[in-house]
Amino acid sequence: MSNKKFEAITYSTGGVFALFLILVAFNYITSLGNVRLDLTEEKLHTLSEGTRSIVKDIDGEVEIRFYLTRDENTPVPLKSFARRVEDLLDQYREASGGDLVIKKFNPEPFSDAEDSAKLDGITPQMLRTGDPLYFGIAISFLDATETIPILTMAREHLLEYDISRAISNVLTPKKPKVGIMSSLPVMGGSPTPQMMQMGQMQGSDPWMIVTLLKQDFEVEEVALTTTEVPDVDVLIIIHPKDVKDGTLYAIDQFILGGGKVIGLLDAMPIEDTSGVNQQMMGMNLSPASSLGKLMDKWGVKLDGQKVLADLKYPTQTGGGGGRVVDNPAVLSLPEDAFDQDDVVFSQVSNVILPLAGAFTGEPSEGLTKTALMNSSDKAALVDRISAQMSPQSIKDKFEASPAPLPIAIRLSGKFKTAFPDGKPAAEAPKEGEEKKEAGDHLTESASENSVILIADADFVADRFSVRVQNFFGQRMLSYINGNLNLVQSLVEQMAGDNRLIGSRSRAIKTRPFTVVKEKEAEAQERYQAQIKEFQDKIQELEQKLNELQRGKQDDQKFIMSPEQQAQIDKFQEEQVEQRKKLKEVQKELRKDIDSLQNRIKVVNIAGIPFLVAALGIGVFVFKRTRNSAK
Repeated sequence: MSNKKFEAITYSTGGVFALFLILVAFNYITSLGNVRLDLTEEKLHTLSEGTRSIVKDIDGEVEIRFYLTRDENTPVPLKSFARRVEDLLDQYREASGGDLVIKKFNPEPFSDAEDSAKLDGITPQMLRTGDPLYFGIAISFLDATETIPILTMAREHLLEYDISRAISNVLTPKKPKVGIMSSLPVMGGSPTPQMMQMGQMQGSDPWMIVTLLKQDFEVEEVALTTTEVPDVDVLIIIHPKDVKDGTLYAIDQFILGGGKVIGLLDAMPIEDTSGVNQQMMGMNLSPASSLGKLMDKWGVKLDGQKVLADLKYPTQTGGGGGRVVDNPAVLSLPEDAFDQDDVVFSQVSNVILPLAGAFTGEPSEGLTKTALMNSSDKAALVDRISAQMSPQSIKDKFEASPAPLPIAIRLSGKFKTAFPDGKPAAEAPKEGEEKKEAGDHLTESASENSVILIADADFVADRFSVRVQNFFGQRMLSYINGNLNLVQSLVEQMAGDNRLIGSRSRAIKTRPFTVVKEKEAEAQERYQAQIKEFQDKIQELEQKLNELQRGKQDDQKFIMSPEQQAQIDKFQEEQVEQRKKLKEVQKELRKDIDSLQNRIKVVNIAGIPFLVAALGIGVFVFKRTRNSAK
């Protein structure tokens, strides 16, 4: 063996060995600090700043009990999900600096771990073998315990939010207070004179949204005439109509003091049947709701004379004569309409909004506007009168907006008062009421806050959200959409730790193959003219045939001449021929698209190996040439 060849082998072997040592050393050093490198665009494997802030503020020891039955019959996807959960819990422990203690349990049948899981309220799933599978988390601090009874892959994108919320709840275990202010009878009411005449003496029940909120929060009614918002964590304002400056000032100061507000405003309030002369020719003329000077200060507008119509998100409603029609003024919003980065809206779908509005305007300085619910790109604002007429009348005059319109927004930042001169003079304190000192007047919020506005109030009414039945004196309900779930989730988020409001969903964004879609669109365009030509011809022939058939049906004594029968036969033959041509063109289009997809698959599968092989051959030829030259 020549010295040069021996030297080359020695250097190659030494290089490989040195690289091996470097990799081992690197893995060892990084394992000491458990260093992680998150290369995903959405930082899916990195705790959010809100979560880090919560766990860093822990004063004491918070225990997380992680229950997982480690059974060989556990489905593989569930095992993979469990590893991701454990990895996330490790991140929590590291971020807390040791204040979070993770304890792992394997609740095998009849074990102490299973008894512990049952005491913590962990819900077992059943394997195909019939054995229980426990997979959940319990979090404890002092005497408070929060449980996530079952972990599911369907909520994986919300796992960080669920855990952080549970930690925040055990650190501050008091039940949040929610105030409800409304011009509608959402809290229930005494019987009206009309009800008493009909023999109904009990009055109306509270809306189901109020009943559901009372299960999780302390709920208090706040009068629409109040001049001082009580001590509540969240104030829900439903259809605020004719609100006086004194009440607006109270809301203004509540927000500046750190209070959270969810406003359900309405351009076309179907549920508002109060007052007189509001019904004309079957149309509702109730005035729209607004927060007046507050919205002016925030830079947000809701046109009280227009409602939103959307051709892409219509709801099927009765169209007269027993027909069902697509009504673009009653919106059925799918997942695409919601902000998937928001932890609340990322888990909501099928929200129905009857005659909703849309927000316009740009937020004032210091505020940021986030669109949480959007219309499609086939939407427009139409006047209230047209919206209450037939759906076809909306479509006839429809002109789509140049961009999607926001139906729900979040305003975030430091709010400034809409009353720089203080409490309105006309709303001076009454006798016996404490006067607000000038020094108590807030001009700007001390820290960042959030307000959520939704351009509809009717969607939380019972008839648009649930089916309620009286079963032996008990109100039984079944949800017909996601309306109430949305409001419950919003209140839960706003009533919780302020740092959770900015928490994002860990949902993986889809990355469509835009090049493929563009190529498919080009192929579609090449054939579209022919397809349309054949379709128009077929439609024309069908129309002519229908006219001839109607003529025959209108007068059964009518006997067609041989020439007319021949014309029908000719139309039918031509119709068959045109359909054949249409199928051929559609088949060619499908063939072109399949061919394109196959070519791309070949490139994706074989392209990289081919490039690596070509690179290797190139390096080999280069070295061979250089050695020969020597």
